[in-house]
Amino acid sequence: MYTSLLISDKEIAGYLYIILNLYNGHLQDSYLEYNSK
Repeated sequence: MYTSLLISDKEIAGYLYIILNLYNGHLQDSYLEYNSK
């Protein structure tokens, strides 16, 4: 029970990490575009 919970927590953390990286990348792109004007 506990190990399956741990695995799903890791998967959730992985998805959150990917989403945060995509979001940060988007913010950086917008920031660079804004500064280049």
